[in-house]
Amino acid sequence: MNKKFLVSYLIFFLLFYGCSEKSISEKQKAINAYKEKQSNPPIANSQSEEVAIVDEGKIYISLTEEEIPLTFYKKGVEYASQGKFEKAKEQFNKALNIYKFDEASIKILNILEGIDKGAIDKDYVICFLKGENYNLNGNIQQAILELQRAIQIDSVLTYAYEGLGVIYFSLGEYQQAIAEFQKVIQIDSNNASCYGILGLAYNALRQPQKAITELQKAIQINPNYARAYVGLGHVYFSMGQHQKAIAEFEKAIEINPGISDGYDGLGVIYNFLGQYEKSMIYNKKAIQVNPGDGAAYAGIGINYFYLGQFQQAIPYLQRSIQINLVFPEPYYGLGLANFSLGQYNEAKEAFQKAKELFESRGNFNMAKAAEIYLNKIKELIED
Repeated sequence: MNKKFLVSYLIFFLLFYGCSEKSISEKQKAINAYKEKQSNPPIANSQSEEVAIVDEGKIYISLTEEEIPLTFYKKGVEYASQGKFEKAKEQFNKALNIYKFDEASIKILNILEGIDKGAIDKDYVICFLKGENYNLNGNIQQAILELQRAIQIDSVLTYAYEGLGVIYFSLGEYQQAIAEFQKVIQIDSNNASCYGILGLAYNALRQPQKAITELQKAIQINPNYARAYVGLGHVYFSMGQHQKAIAEFEKAIEINPGISDGYDGLGVIYNFLGQYEKSMIYNKKAIQVNPGDGAAYAGIGINYFYLGQFQQAIPYLQRSIQINLVFPEPYYGLGLANFSLGQYNEAKEAFQKAKELFESRGNFNMAKAAEIYLNKIKELIED
């Protein structure tokens, strides 16, 4: 799992954290609103002057699997893990043709350039990318083993430590993640992106002041590192300081309007604040700059859910799942939408998958929430 996937993981977590923290009564309000709208024509939403809305139909319909940067990234990793570096470069460049700020593809192209210059050991890179390939396919333990083998080959290069840190972060093992990122900093004290991720790990441990300190170090190293401001936005959001969070996300967009992370963050905040239509504006802007932003698709789906437009929510949640098969949150959202429509078989399938994925990531609270819905469905079907 690379750094961009970690940011996607964080967006999913915050988006669905907001969803799960809202009371059942609010979810019921959405269901009731949907029922009321069945007898009334829909009211067209006004467009915001702040961000140009992309045509909704175009966003969903025009995005085929081959147009997703992640598709090409996966192919590139697979080729590179087999030592087929030229074929790998072609795939990574295809990903960048779609989203030029795809940090993961840029990073691996730089690594492959290091091989060409004789600066990086070929065997190290193959082990490192075997680890990434295993991780992309859900084989976490094998991924860890390959990354550890890479470290045995060269303990000074930082890529494998970073890879381990991101994996441990995604598993909720934040202390282990911090230990790996600190190894990176011991080797490369000017690694701004590593300080950024270290900040997110401290925030996950509910240590926001430490998180802010690490993110500020990233900004001191590189004042134009937009994703550090995104990280600060997430920290302030988790502290309930929404205006500060909004300011940080807007700062990230000001520095680099071409990355989707800042728009994603604004989408999360406005969703949490109940401004669902405004949230969707930023979700759609994220997709406009990054067609492979699965978290933004999920955001649109959840916003439609809270607007009581359950049927419209479903294709966006499904699209999010197609882009990010390994994340449980869109499955959970899909379960909610189908449950609200009385489509219990579809809801059962989605909640079951969500439960399995939440359990695999150690998120037993959300797994329990999915199980509660599965029990409700069982009761309804039996009745």
